[in-house]
Amino acid sequence: MSLSKRKSLTALQKKEICLTKQTSPFLTNKELANTYNIGKSTVGDILKEKEKWLVIDNESYDANKKRRRNLLYDDIDQALAIWMEQALDAHLDLSDDILKEKMMTFSELLNKNDFKMSEGWFSGFKERHNIKEYVKHGEAGSAPISELPTYREQIKSITSQYQLSDIFNADETGLFWKLETYRVLSMGPVAGRKKH
Repeated sequence: MSLSKRKSLTALQKKEICLTKQTSPFLTNKELANTYNIGKSTVGDILKEKEKWLVIDNESYDANKKRRRNLLYDDIDQALAIWMEQALDAHLDLSDDILKEKMMTFSELLNKNDFKMSEGWFSGFKERHNIKEYVKHGEAGSAPISELPTYREQIKSITSQYQLSDIFNADETGLFWKLETYRVLSMGPVAGRKKH
């Protein structure tokens, strides 16, 4: 009698099993088990936790891992991830230094006095949440397209008070004394803004 080696599935494969069962509810657990070459009880265990697997981001670090180790400071990790998501939604520019500072703030707020932020832990955080450094491109982030008609009317009302000979275009003139960084941390490409 030979014992077959236990097969480990990635989070993405578990998500795929849940999606397959959702789209084809008539499939039995035995048929799914045969398709993925795993035991019927394993399919049952995966489907019991389908909410957990269905929310896995296909691009995330955890998607292709077979087992997720318990993170020692998971609460700090989750707090920082939520804060970062909100900061990116608010179009804030983030750097390593800003994240490290926020990480230490969360460790204090969560009373994790023994937390020592190491470069390894920080690199792991960025890898777990698919955070990379991006160079901002273009100036699309500074153009509020929906408000252009309003701005046009405002400019018309201002320029109507002057002779055409008294109106100059200073479009390419700028003062860069508080120039924002062009390299930022994000989960995807970032649109740049006009430098001013």
